[in-house]
Formats: sequence, structure tokens, C-alpha cells
Amino acid sequence: MTFYSPKLNCSVHDGISLCLKTHTEPILEGVYKIAGYQVDVIHTPGHTIGSCMFYFQEKNVLFSGDTIMREVIALPEKPTGSYKDLKKSIQKFGSLSVPDDLQIYCGHGLDTTYSEIMQMNPYIAAVTK
Repeated sequence: MTFYSPKLNCSVHDGISLCLKTHTEPILEGVYKIAGYQVDVIHTPGHTIGSCMFYFQEKNVLFSGDTIMREVIALPEKPTGSYKDLKKSIQKFGSLSVPDDLQIYCGHGLDTTYSEIMQMNPYIAAVTK
């Protein structure tokens, strides 16, 4: 698990050596009911092996994390990153059946919508066309 390794959890990049010794439960891709909300967990590996997006259909909101942002994508520069996986994740994002006005909260940068990302992000256009 990446949190047991300072190199894999990237804490060494911040000049510290952090290891968490805790019990974790992996979250699988699928639909969950959490705190009264239905959330669709979408695995989007590439930036890291554990990258995910969280889609709240009834609220018309998606949290995209670092995988996809308004005009850029996260690079697979982390120790568990993969260009091949990232390409598949971008294709998955581009094929989502969601409303154009879906509000997206990214890991960095401006909040956006699905249609803005599809129009403004050259990386998505290059992979999904």
C-alpha cells in the first residue's frame, strides 16, 4: 500500500518521511450510499493507481480530483502513475453519460462544467476523438 512507503506516498518530496500504520478498506468502483447521498465512484487511474472521481448524480456534481481539470490533466509523474492508464481514464471521462451543465470541482484550478472541459481541454479532445 502506498501510504506505508514515504517514496510511494510522496511525503519524501516534502522533505518528511511519513508512514501511516492504519487499517484501510479499498473502495471499489460502483455506486454507494454515503451519509444519505448516492455517490458513483469512478476509478480513474493514471495520475496515481488510486485516482478516483466521485459523481453525485442527484446534486449534478462531480469531484474530479487531479485526473482532469478545466484545461489540463494530471501527469502520471507520481510513483504509481501510468500514461496508459491515464489515457483510458480520460476516455472513460469523455464517454460519461452526464448533463453538459454537470458542475465539476477539480483538484486544482477553477471549478467548471462538463461541457466546458469537453470544449476547453485539449488533452481530452486529443484522446476522445
